[in-house]
Amino acid sequence: MKRTPSRREAGKRRSRAEQNADTPQPPQPENKVVENPLPPQLLALFDKLQEEVDETNRISELSDKLSAYLRHLGKSIETASESAEAAEHTMQNWERTFSIMGEMNKGREKESQTWVRLKDTENGR
Repeated sequence: MKRTPSRREAGKRRSRAEQNADTPQPPQPENKVVENPLPPQLLALFDKLQEEVDETNRISELSDKLSAYLRHLGKSIETASESAEAAEHTMQNWERTFSIMGEMNKGREKESQTWVRLKDTENGR
């Protein structure tokens, strides 16, 4: 069972913020701007390094854009490849259709004005 503090103990307890407010704090150093000019060589080196960092960041961004473009291009090529395969299957079906039409029209060439005859490359005809 928990013990609740008595009134006397409760009066003695203070929050940490109150305790910290009562204790003396060491003086905080003031932020002062110190005028200490750097040599021109160091300033030139700093400028050169800053330009290199900027250029590296620019190259990184361009590299990200290029990789995104190449991923998009890869997807487009994959879609075009699938479309070409579908067109190939369609053309194969038309070849069968024309060969069947040609076989059907062989006997009626003289009766009908409309006929189709395709050269059958598979059997050497």
